[in-house]
Amino acid sequence: MADATPEFSATTDEGQADRSSARKTWLTRLALAVIVAGLLWTAWYFLVGRNYVSTDNAYVNAEMAQVTPLISAQVSHVLVSDTQTVKRGDILVKLDPTNARIAIAQAQADLAEAQRRFRQTSATSGALSAQVDARGADIVQARAQLASAQADVEKARVDLQRREALVSGGAVSGDEVTSARTAYAAARARLMSPVQA
Repeated sequence: MADATPEFSATTDEGQADRSSARKTWLTRLALAVIVAGLLWTAWYFLVGRNYVSTDNAYVNAEMAQVTPLISAQVSHVLVSDTQTVKRGDILVKLDPTNARIAIAQAQADLAEAQRRFRQTSATSGALSAQVDARGADIVQARAQLASAQADVEKARVDLQRREALVSGGAVSGDEVTSARTAYAAARARLMSPVQA
């Protein structure tokens, strides 16, 4: 048994030496891989990476403007992307035209209603104007009748006064005076009837 022990320890020493050699080889390979990766990253950084800035906590001190639409509508298409440079006059978004179409249709309906009311008012105005003209002619006719009635009253009054003055001298009979009084009363009645109407 004593012979078996030294062989076992020689085998153990050789196994440790093999493991130690393999470990050194792998550690060397790992160190070389890390160094190559570091060199590649350094080359990338100096050639490409340092030209791009990125951060999670920064702000841009550039010209920015708030964009507001002239009309209220829902956005149907966005034509630019976030942080894209735009110029004056560029179309940024397209708005849904449904609300504008409805507003145009409503305005056209309101216009048609206003035109209809205008035509109706014009027709009514024409009819009323004709009625006013007819009433104006009636007024002219009534004034002529009033003037004629006033002239008849004045003539009957003058005739009555003349006859009453001649009654005392006997030149006119009492029957003529009565007839003149009746004519004067009738003329006054005709004068009062258009005034009361």
